Amino acid sequence: MAAIDDPKTLLISDGSTISLLDKVTGPLSFGFIFGFGSVCYDFFKNKPLSAGFLKHVAFIAGGAYAGQFLYERKQRYHMDRDAAYRHYIDLHPEDFPAAKRVLLKDMLKPWVPCR
Repeated sequence: MAAIDDPKTLLISDGSTISLLDKVTGPLSFGFIFGFGSVCYDFFKNKPLSAGFLKHVAFIAGGAYAGQFLYERKQRYHMDRDAAYRHYIDLHPEDFPAAKRVLLKDMLKPWVPCR
């Protein structure tokens, strides 16, 4: 594995953006799970599925909102954690010395094939 010159570079964003799929997957999956749960509840109670249509829509919307809320909460947690790590690295640089570069040829042990 290559040596890292500055450990703080691991915590700095490289400028990449979050894909649309990552933003949408959480809310859609929660909405699907909540809506499917509502439909299954009506099915197992022997109610007609169309009788609870507004309830199903409300559960899908509520699940999507819950998924979005949890996604944003996770992002906020990761940002706070990375900020705390960066701050600790700034305060204690002696705990994070720059790694010495080692070539692959220096890591290999001498080897003689047995014939």
